[in-house]
Amino acid sequence: MRHLYLPVTSQPRELESKLLLALFARGSGMRPIVGYKSSLLAGLPRLLPGVFLLHNARQSAEKTSLLKAFGHRVVVLDEEALIRQSDEIFLKKHPQNAFKTVDMLLCWGQDDHDMWQRHKVSVREGFGIVGNPRMDLLRHELAPVQREQIDALRQRYGRYVLLNTNFPSVNNLTPQGGGVRLASWAMDERGRRIDHDFIANKTALFEAELDLVAPLARAIHPTTLVIRPHPNENHEPWHKSVQGISNAEVAFEGGVIPWLMAAEALIHNNCTTAVEAVVAGTPVLNFVPWLSEFDNALAHAFGQSCADAMSLAASLSDILSGRHVPLTVEQQALLEHHIASVSGPFSCERIVKLVDTASTRGATVGPRKRLFLEAEIGRLWLKRYVNSLASNRGRAMRRYLAAAQPELRMHHLDHEQLGYSLEQLQLLTRQFPPLDLGALNRRVAGYAEALGRFGGLKVRRLSDFTFTLD
Repeated sequence: MRHLYLPVTSQPRELESKLLLALFARGSGMRPIVGYKSSLLAGLPRLLPGVFLLHNARQSAEKTSLLKAFGHRVVVLDEEALIRQSDEIFLKKHPQNAFKTVDMLLCWGQDDHDMWQRHKVSVREGFGIVGNPRMDLLRHELAPVQREQIDALRQRYGRYVLLNTNFPSVNNLTPQGGGVRLASWAMDERGRRIDHDFIANKTALFEAELDLVAPLARAIHPTTLVIRPHPNENHEPWHKSVQGISNAEVAFEGGVIPWLMAAEALIHNNCTTAVEAVVAGTPVLNFVPWLSEFDNALAHAFGQSCADAMSLAASLSDILSGRHVPLTVEQQALLEHHIASVSGPFSCERIVKLVDTASTRGATVGPRKRLFLEAEIGRLWLKRYVNSLASNRGRAMRRYLAAAQPELRMHHLDHEQLGYSLEQLQLLTRQFPPLDLGALNRRVAGYAEALGRFGGLKVRRLSDFTFTLD
């Protein structure tokens, strides 16, 4: 059976779309393996060669060369290619050899396909325009799957407005995660200026959005303002921003899709969820206190831009009164230019068709090379595990796990996770909390019913952080 590996870096953002993609893959005869990225990479010696679908080729953490060394094919669908600060910044985040070990590059739509082409990016097997499985979840065909969660959210909050934040570059939970993260080759004089100016602008926007919370909540009372921080952010500043406000709350639970669908409107600044909201049919308001060279035109193309709490409240009043203007013909065409799968075949169908062909041409790895690679990964794990047993950091990690995630033991962590700081470990438990197999199977059954196919498939756990479908 041909294997498709679907690494997840953030369960709230990616898990459900990867689950849907796994369903389509299993229906086509492939063996999908979904799991936390670091755990899949640590388990490489035990994985049969197949296709790895990665969410970028920008970071060394993706280990594309190691995947190739174990005989896998590497396919990339970059999650940031839709909402880019600018083409220049986006491309400067890539190492100069970023695509050397990438076999196929998948695109959200014609727009990012043209961007790759303009800058003469090439990969062995070319490009595929596929949309994104996250957008499949928002299509009307699958809307019934979200109904129970939507009803629960409306019962809990009544009519609410969702404020999604997007500040991991300046408010990251971990010191390692902040900044623009340009590649080292791009940090010349211009790169340093871009880095400085972007961070200065983003910091000012972060502070402006924090200051927005109290006056906006007062202006829309009794409607509830629900703040959903970015998964990678430090959530504490947002919790402080709602203290003493009766109709404002910070919530970070599950995936964003039912929160978007249940909301009366979404407020954002330069966030991908603005486009997700449009696909879901939820009105969008752009918080734009000033114009910036770093604004993304697409993120602000489908909603009304407002500079302060009063203008946002006025626009929300129109929306809450039912005076919301649907997309124009031109806006719909723009949406489809950027995202191929908002109509026609699902993104999952397009992806499976392409990678299923690719997976039949996997490379072979000689036994001597495999033994060397297995030994190296085993050496790294043992070294970090022994160090974690003897170090103060390791003792702190064990105390944290015992309190926050008692079912997870140190020896369950891979060698990268064993090297995490306490902040990184906190982010791990936020990004990939324990899997609820019952909930996953209910989702699988719901998708199968809505699609009219894939009935009878069940989730089977492979480890703490990985599962498949049977």
